[in-house]
Amino acid sequence: MLHKLIAPASLAFAFLLSGLLQPLSAQTHNERVTIVGSFQPQLDDFYKINVEPGTEQAVFQHQEVKFTFLDKIQQTQTSLETIPPLAVVPNRSSEMFNNYFRFAFGSSLSPVVAFQHQSALSDKTRFGLGLRHFSSWSTITDYAPSDFMKNGLSLGIAHSLQDHTLEAGLTYQHDAMRYYGFKPADYGVSINKEDIAQRYQTIGFETNLKSNYQEISKLHHRVGLKYTFFNNKFQTSENELNLDAALRKDFELFSNAGSQALSLGTKLDFYGNKDSLNTASNGRFSLVPAFSLKGEFYRLRIGLRADMLFGDSSSTVLAPDISAGLYMLENALEVYVSVTGGAERNSFRQLAGENPFIAPIIPLGWEKTSLRFKAGAKAGFIKNLDLNAAVSYAKTNLPFFVTDSTAIYANRFTLVYDKTSVFSFTADAAYRLNEIMAFGGQLKLTQYKPENLTKAWHKPGFEFLGTIEVSPIDKLHISGSVQLTGTRYAPTYLAGVETVHELDPLVDMNAGAAYNISDQLSVFAELNNLFGANYQRFYHYPVQGLQLFGGLSYKF
Repeated sequence: MLHKLIAPASLAFAFLLSGLLQPLSAQTHNERVTIVGSFQPQLDDFYKINVEPGTEQAVFQHQEVKFTFLDKIQQTQTSLETIPPLAVVPNRSSEMFNNYFRFAFGSSLSPVVAFQHQSALSDKTRFGLGLRHFSSWSTITDYAPSDFMKNGLSLGIAHSLQDHTLEAGLTYQHDAMRYYGFKPADYGVSINKEDIAQRYQTIGFETNLKSNYQEISKLHHRVGLKYTFFNNKFQTSENELNLDAALRKDFELFSNAGSQALSLGTKLDFYGNKDSLNTASNGRFSLVPAFSLKGEFYRLRIGLRADMLFGDSSSTVLAPDISAGLYMLENALEVYVSVTGGAERNSFRQLAGENPFIAPIIPLGWEKTSLRFKAGAKAGFIKNLDLNAAVSYAKTNLPFFVTDSTAIYANRFTLVYDKTSVFSFTADAAYRLNEIMAFGGQLKLTQYKPENLTKAWHKPGFEFLGTIEVSPIDKLHISGSVQLTGTRYAPTYLAGVETVHELDPLVDMNAGAAYNISDQLSVFAELNNLFGANYQRFYHYPVQGLQLFGGLSYKF
């Protein structure tokens, strides 16, 4: 089996725009975080998924641009839990810069351009701008043309009022790719690039008003509005509107019980979908009342979530919203547990972000989770070493990608849903040896048990990510990562007969180095897919082989 694992590949670009809109939350427990991650932006995994439609994040906060290998998780896999990453940062000037520019060029004729600007318009107003481009003009041997392009724009502004903060952002993204997952020679045809082209466009607006009272006794609140329009080349469009609000009030209902609070969260979501055959409108109204207790060595939240669904069908999903934690050994150990559930919409935009090779018409629905249980522990017994382990169980109906049997070249995917039991074990470790070297590791073992499907299609049962960051001298930074993914399965159907295909396990190894010529100018090189194997990201969709990128970044 080892020879099957040596089949990895990848590369890409992920220009992370800072300033996520923060939800209203209670006071957080003071945790230790071990520093693991690169202070240099990393080319990520666009060669695994040639384009990843989605909504850019608006730029709000002025802060150092940071990227990390711990964020480098393949999109179509269940996300691994990460210890919050920080950077192994050599001694550098504390001077802040308002602009960041990055340019690189890859061996597959792949330019990468990114620009970020953040500045203060006044003492109370901040402005942010982000631009990015990533593309490739090359193709994969024997397969249909696989060139692609990805462009993004983000604008954000944040204004501080006397007792509130108002944030607003506008995003635009345009991605182009091709359904290249077949060999033209097998069909005896010559392919016109436009015939297998797909283009995704996303326009989004978001605004958020939240209180920032200094007095804990005040009625803390937040209200947010978000609108996203998504469409593709084939008359498929989606309007998504999200309105959410939260209230929190601290009380002293019980003496000597630490901080106590009542909260109420509410959310209204609307989805308007249209394709060449159908038009549908669906929505959800959610209420989450909760009571919270927090002391020096414990935390407890008891709530109830009610999701009222409307549209094609109406129903109500009731689920607990309970979490608890116990801090021991002078906060060196936290044992935690949670019991949750609810309903989430599988939107076309979200599914295309996970697998851009889906068909223009796919079945959409609600992912209803009757129960999600999780228990684990976080430990920090040893200096600079953080550990986290957890087990979880969920009973839900999941969507799985399967080859669309109506596609002429079997190069598109549709969805099948099935009630599935999911049991998983996750473990994280982050260790900083010193200011020069740090390591990180993540492991996830998952067992899927669908009620009706033969396999959990395209879902791996084993995932591992290991990273190393080394800064031997102040100006030189060296990094490396290895990502292992277990066997996955994919089906095809002919005359009603199902054939199960096994997708080989993979090892994805990457290495990079960056040298700071000055506080403002850096040069870097990255080598990806060291084994040069064209493993399949999805069934019939191999990735690029060995890739070399070189470039520079400049702050001013």
